[in-house]
Amino acid sequence: MYYGNSSIAYYHSDYDRLLPQHTIPALMEDPSTEVRTVFRDLRTSTKFLILYEMSIHPETKAKDLAQTLGMTLQGVSDYERTMKDEGLLDKTEAGYRPTKEGVAWLHETMKQLKWFADDGLTKLEIVQSCSALAGSDIHRGEKVYLQLEKGRLTAYPATGDHPSTAVAGKDAGQGSVVPLEGLDGILEYDPGTITFIIVPKHPVEPEDTKKAFTTSKAGTIAALGPEAISMVETAGLNVQLEFDPISASLDAATRGVDVAFFITKTDLGRALERITEDKKGRFAGVDYRVVDL
Repeated sequence: MYYGNSSIAYYHSDYDRLLPQHTIPALMEDPSTEVRTVFRDLRTSTKFLILYEMSIHPETKAKDLAQTLGMTLQGVSDYERTMKDEGLLDKTEAGYRPTKEGVAWLHETMKQLKWFADDGLTKLEIVQSCSALAGSDIHRGEKVYLQLEKGRLTAYPATGDHPSTAVAGKDAGQGSVVPLEGLDGILEYDPGTITFIIVPKHPVEPEDTKKAFTTSKAGTIAALGPEAISMVETAGLNVQLEFDPISASLDAATRGVDVAFFITKTDLGRALERITEDKKGRFAGVDYRVVDL
C-alpha cells in the first residue's frame, strides 16, 4: 500500500513493527488517546505537521517548514534532529526525509484524527443541509427559522433574530416538505419527559386510564405488552409507540416530545435500566417519573 508522496510503501502487517514503540500502547487502548495527545502536546503536534509537510511536499526544506509552520529555522532544525533520533526522519543529501516508521506513525495518527472528527460530527449532530416541514408558506431563497413541533423539524419565515436559521431551497406550502441549505446556529429545545404509568394486575376503569394520561400532559402514548395495550385501547386511546417502545420513547423524548408510557412493573425495570445506561450519552437530558394507578 502506498502512502503520501514520499515513495515509501508498507503493508498493514508491518504496522506494529514500523510504528515507534512509544505510540503503540495509546493506539491499542483507546483510539482517542493519541488524538488528544496531538491536540494538547505541542511537541507531538509539531512532529505531526513536520511529517505531513515533508510527506506531501518531498522537496520541503527547513526554511520552508519554518515559514509554513510559523517557527524559527533553529526550532525546525532542533525538531529534525530529535525526530531523527526517534526514528521518524532520516538525514539524506537532500535534507531530512520521513522514514517508513515516520510515515507509518503519520498515517495512523491521520486515521485517528479522521475517526475523532467523524465521531464528533456524529455526536454533535452537525448538519449543513436537511429538510423540514413548512409551518407556513415559504418562498425559495427565503430565510427561515427552525423549531421542533411535536418532535418534527418545522420551518417558518424569519422576521427577526433566531437561534437557528436556514435558507429555503424551493417554494413550499404549509405542511409540505421544504429543503433547507445554509443551516446556521443551534436548534434550542427542551428534552421531553417520559411518564411511566404502571399497569396494575387488577382491572382499571377507562376513566382512570384517561385521567392518568391527561395528568401526564404527554402528547404521545407508548405501551409495552398486551396488558398495557389492552388497557389503553379499552379507554378509547391510541397507542402510537408499540414496537420497541422503550427505544422509540427515548428517541421521541430527545426531540422534545413528552411520552406517557403504559407498562407493567415487570417490564419497568428493563426500561429504567435502558435509560440509566444511556444517561451519559445521547439521552442525558431525558427525565422520567413513575406513576401508580
